[in-house]
Amino acid sequence: MNTVAMPSSVSGPAPYMPAPGDGAGPYWPGAALPAATGATAQPRTDALAQQGHHLLRDMAQAARGPAMAEVAAAQAEATAPPQELSGRDWVARFPTSRSLDDLAPGFREKATAFVDAMRAAGADVRISATHRPAERAYLMRYAWDISKGLIQPDRVPSHPNVPINWNHGTKVKSVTAAKEMVRAYNIVHRPALTSNHIRGTAIDMTVTGIIGKTMTNGTGQPVKIKTMEDLYKVGESYGVLKLRSDPPHWSADGR
Repeated sequence: MNTVAMPSSVSGPAPYMPAPGDGAGPYWPGAALPAATGATAQPRTDALAQQGHHLLRDMAQAARGPAMAEVAAAQAEATAPPQELSGRDWVARFPTSRSLDDLAPGFREKATAFVDAMRAAGADVRISATHRPAERAYLMRYAWDISKGLIQPDRVPSHPNVPINWNHGTKVKSVTAAKEMVRAYNIVHRPALTSNHIRGTAIDMTVTGIIGKTMTNGTGQPVKIKTMEDLYKVGESYGVLKLRSDPPHWSADGR
């Protein structure tokens, strides 16, 4: 076996070692290729250059990935609205609608027909709520949960459309702010994050002056309203069902 001595005075890049069977000895970058390599020298040089190019490209992309992610995160943070501390001021935002027009298609037409029939019969119908934005439901739910100790202020999940900061720095301040919101919302039960109001399939209304009146039901038949139960049945004929445990609440499914 032939060996090649590597002079101790040589410094710098390591020599290129050809693959077994190439029939060529090692050589140093920058040095002339041994004559024994003959016609195969140029293709091998081109292949090495191409490999080096791919390696440099991959290294650049790997280094650029985390940097680009950091830039994107910084841009998102810079464009995000500043967070505001929780408290009474939030209650006026994302208001619940009182308009029949904001109900979901399908139920909107049913509720409108029922309300029109009651008013045509001489009833006084006062609508207090139709569609409730999901953002308002989020505020109501977590104000309640913090006030009742069901969740820590710094553990409340964020909402993409509600830049609120529930954490006032101390538990006492955070809970006090949450209780202010609960009182301002006039909440008496734990609010749901999903409901018929949020889906636009519920209406809260107070109906007076209907007892003793005759109104048209959903099939076009006249019905004399002797009790509120009679009104509830007429509501069903329109596809508007009464939740009897909640005085003003009517919905598409009775919940």
